[in-house]
Amino acid sequence: METLGIWIAALLTLAIGSLLWRQNPLYRLAEHILVGFTAGHLVVINFFNVKNFGIEPMVKGGMWINIVPIIIGLLFYFRFSRRYAWLTRIPLAYFFGLSGAIGITGALDASIRQQIIATVKPLYEPEIIWGFIPHLNINNIIILVGTITTLAYFFMTRPHKGITGGMAYVGRFFIMVTLGARFGAVVMSRLSLLIDRLYFILHDCLKIL
Repeated sequence: METLGIWIAALLTLAIGSLLWRQNPLYRLAEHILVGFTAGHLVVINFFNVKNFGIEPMVKGGMWINIVPIIIGLLFYFRFSRRYAWLTRIPLAYFFGLSGAIGITGALDASIRQQIIATVKPLYEPEIIWGFIPHLNINNIIILVGTITTLAYFFMTRPHKGITGGMAYVGRFFIMVTLGARFGAVVMSRLSLLIDRLYFILHDCLKIL
């Protein structure tokens, strides 16, 4: 049974990879299988989530407050009724409001507060480390210079001349390095996925490696 599963996984991998050649029935079949299995997996997970965290604590533990989210979730099914379809607006409004509030709070903390804290670091370390004399913290200096010069690059209310122009010029290099590092990380992550699939086919399936 394990061997059958390995061969099915290898064939599906090759079917997905056949898209590099062109659109073909094998790729569409693998795509439909992936979407179908994903949908079925989500249905099973959500069913057991409702059962384990909603119904069982309510029935066995007396947490009848769980009936509220269950009712809110059931309101989604009124989408199939023309007469009562308006009831689906209630859970939608609840979920959009809740996700918006959580998203704004998280964005303010991660995008502003944490970034400021990570930028405002001490540039000078007074304590002696590994027997050396107090020293400048090069990493924190680079972070501070990169932040200020990058902000200067996007300062559009006046021409980039003089000090502002010099800072913007340096900031452009920091932007290029950052984008290059991000692009390199994306390429490496995709290559690691490709290498993993090739190793799976050659080692687990064909027993070549």
